Amino acid sequence: MARRVRRVLRIVTAIALPVLLLVTLESGVATANPVLAGTVTCNPAGGAWSGGAAVVTFSPPLVNGGTSPTEKMVVGGMFSVKFGGASPCTAPALTPPTVDGALKGVLTFHIPDANSCSTVFSGSPIVPIHSSKFKMKWISPNGAPTLWKRPVPFSVVGASGMTNITITGGTLTGSFASYPTPTAILRDTSWTAAIIGAACASGGVSSLTLAKSSGAW
Repeated sequence: MARRVRRVLRIVTAIALPVLLLVTLESGVATANPVLAGTVTCNPAGGAWSGGAAVVTFSPPLVNGGTSPTEKMVVGGMFSVKFGGASPCTAPALTPPTVDGALKGVLTFHIPDANSCSTVFSGSPIVPIHSSKFKMKWISPNGAPTLWKRPVPFSVVGASGMTNITITGGTLTGSFASYPTPTAILRDTSWTAAIIGAACASGGVSSLTLAKSSGAW
């Protein structure tokens, strides 16, 4: 009897595995990331970030008189954008009207005095190397990741007043990729000449919190 039960179980397992595979494949097809059309535009006065704060890190830290020939700037964090009504953002009709996602960006500079505060926050554009890129992953709704590529040089401008960093250039592919000239303005209420300037003069600026950003993607 036990032998017969084992034999039946082997047969059921042999049948169930392909069925399970079919279900998995069908599920994968059903939940494949769609391309969400249109543009996402956020009013610079409001900002797109909500929920968990993002962080901009600098390696090596930015200091006064820095002489490193290389600087890596990494932007990363979760975000939530609400469209319509009194929201600072607009987009094509979406259901639900809230988009949740994650942003990761890496900008690497090979320029003289790359980790000097006066270089990054000069008010003049600096150009990162070719491999620099951004990626926005849309979690809800589950859209195709938006890739911000660099067929033409990015332009990165840190305000001389140390209040923001503006990134322009490149092209977008994936969801929300029809904006012709992607722009991101990274800023926070704590970004002031007094606060960042004091950090540059002492231990250096290794990271900046990004509670809000604005721009168009």
